[in-house]
Amino acid sequence: MANRDPIGKPSCEGGSATGTHVHLARKYNGEWVPASGPLAFNLEGWIAWQGSEPYQGTLTRFGQTIRASVSSDQSTRIQSDAR
Repeated sequence: MANRDPIGKPSCEGGSATGTHVHLARKYNGEWVPASGPLAFNLEGWIAWQGSEPYQGTLTRFGQTIRASVSSDQSTRIQSDAR
């Protein structure tokens, strides 16, 4: 797969947002797989961890942890290293 190939399709179910963001869901062998666990979700080294409540998860890479936030401030932004 090339770096620019789509991995899914956009969907909007309404609601409001404070900034650009992404929601991810995945299946493995027909079963929904959580973001964290034995098949951790890895985005260029960023590992997703499920929070104790919805929208409270984190991404961790190289000892840096970014917590989900509704404020959309600079401290919650990550950028792809792909060029």
